[in-house]
Order: sequence, then C-alpha cells, then structure tokens
Amino acid sequence: MDILQIALILLIMLLGVFLSILGFQVFLILKDLRKSLDKLDMVLSDVEKPTCRQVGPAQAAAQITQKITSAKNARRLFKRKE
Repeated sequence: MDILQIALILLIMLLGVFLSILGFQVFLILKDLRKSLDKLDMVLSDVEKPTCRQVGPAQAAAQITQKITSAKNARRLFKRKE
C-alpha cells in the first residue's frame, strides 16, 4: 500500500470517529432540549391556571361597564331636546 492510501484510510477512520462523536453530542443536546421544553410546558400550564381564574371577574367587570355605557348612549337617544 502507498503512503497516500494509508493516509486516506486513517483520515476516513478519523472522520468516522469524529462524526460518531458529533452525532452522539447532538443526541444529548436534543434530549436536554426535550427536558427543558417539558419543564417550560409545566411552568406555563401552572401559570395558566390562576390566570384563567382571574379572567372571569375581569370579563364580568368589562361587561358591566359596557352595559352602563350602552345605557347612557340609549338614554341620550331618547332624551327630549328642549
């Protein structure tokens, strides 16, 4: 075998090892990302529960103010002009 063939075989083997290590590292990174996203989902779902409970009274207050405003507007329409 030539020195060139030996060098190419060694280079191919070295690249194979590096690519295997790189693939394993990418697998670990994706696994860690999955855990982080699961934790983020849990945090967001915990935050969503109290927020939903607070939206109800806020919507009720908004509806009351809207009804008061529409009643005032209706009163202006039916008010006699003098």
